[in-house]
Amino acid sequence: MPIIRPAEATVERLTSGALARLLPTATLDAALAGDRRIRRCRKLPARFMLLFCVLMGLYADEALPHVFARIVGWWAEAAVGMRGITAGALCQARYRLGARPVVALFRLVCRPLA
Repeated sequence: MPIIRPAEATVERLTSGALARLLPTATLDAALAGDRRIRRCRKLPARFMLLFCVLMGLYADEALPHVFARIVGWWAEAAVGMRGITAGALCQARYRLGARPVVALFRLVCRPLA
């Protein structure tokens, strides 16, 4: 039986809902595949942080911990393992993610309207 981490469960639930048509898990993984750095398994994994960066744009007028609480607060069982995440931890995780996966996701998803 695989170990399910709270952040991964949150990503699965978010991409199975309203964001599923635009950001399926396979698209997030494809955006991360271009980055050759070795990634450890962390409390805030790269896939979660990539989705968090997208949702930061949707909730641009809110602070990072409030966006995080919005994302994780939708599911009580995911929130249990993710208590104690600070704004500093979110900033460090965004720094670890870097810009390349976000640019790759933009190129995969965004298309011209005209």
